[in-house]
This record gives sequence, structure tokens and C-alpha cells, in this order.
Amino acid sequence: IATRRGKLDEAATYFAQAEQLLRSQYGAAHPLRLRALMNWASAQLHGGNVKEALPKLEEGWKWLSSALGEDHPDAFKALNALGAGYGLNEQYEAALPVFERVLAGYKKTLGASHPRIGTAAGNLGEAEQRLGRYPEALVHFAEASAVYEKTGSPLRATTTLGEAEVLLALNRADEALKRVELSLAIC
Repeated sequence: IATRRGKLDEAATYFAQAEQLLRSQYGAAHPLRLRALMNWASAQLHGGNVKEALPKLEEGWKWLSSALGEDHPDAFKALNALGAGYGLNEQYEAALPVFERVLAGYKKTLGASHPRIGTAAGNLGEAEQRLGRYPEALVHFAEASAVYEKTGSPLRATTTLGEAEVLLALNRADEALKRVELSLAIC
């Protein structure tokens, strides 16, 4: 409830208490404890406490990879969260291979048009954009936009805007303007 109300510091406190209780009751390897840990990390991440969230995200990914296998979609989801943590901490060089792995893993396990492909491609595009790798970013933003278009997701507006920003950086203002107009139409 605190998370839904946008009270992320309060939510992080509750998730920390839950994680400690579940750890003492069931042990560190229990799935409920892992869920509380990942929720705690998410609240910290979105609340701006990125450095505190990163070790929890890494632990969650390692646990899920071990328990479910590295090629399980939920392990890739946890790895994606870790990549997002790197990105929010402006560690784009670290985020880039993580998002590449997530995108390849989702394509292998979920198929090319699953909504998570849009998330992974968009995240990869953003990391590439931040690193000035504009041609690659444009490809991944376009891939994310195409997936979101097929699934009818409003997230297409975000990736279309990402395309516009990259096109502008490439001095392709006319194309960028068309993408901005499309993004606004989607909203």
C-alpha cells in the first residue's frame, strides 16, 4: 500500500522488516524472503537509494538463477532489474552487457513479440543512448516500439520518444519531429 501511495521510504522500511522476519522464520533461501528482498530493493531503487538497492538486486538475481536456472524468464527479469539499477546509478557500461543478455534471453525463452522484449530492448536502447552509441540505440528503441505496437502497450510512447531523442542527436530533426508527434498521439 505504501508503494502504491508513492511512499517509497515507508515501503522500504516495511519490506526490510518483512525480509528480516522471513529470514529469521524460514532462512535466507526461502522464496518468500527473496520476494521481500526484491520488493525492498525495488522500493529503494525507485526511491533514489540506488547504491543500497544494488547488492539486494544482485543477490536476488543470483538466487533466482541458481534456483530456476540462468535461462528462466524470471531470472532474466531479476537480471533486468539489476541492469536498471546500474542505469539509475549511471553505470551504463555495466548496464549494457546486462541488457544485451536479458534481451537475448527473453528472445530465446519468450519469443520475439513478448512485451518483456520491449522492456529489454528499450532499456538497452537507453543505455546505448547514454553512451553515445546512437545507431545501436535507434535500432533497439525501434525494436521496443514495434513490440509495444503489436501488444498495444502505451509504453510505445516512451520508446518512440527515445527514438526522437536519438534522431535529434544524429541531426535528423525532421524524423525526430515525426517521432515526437507520434509519441504525443500515443499518449
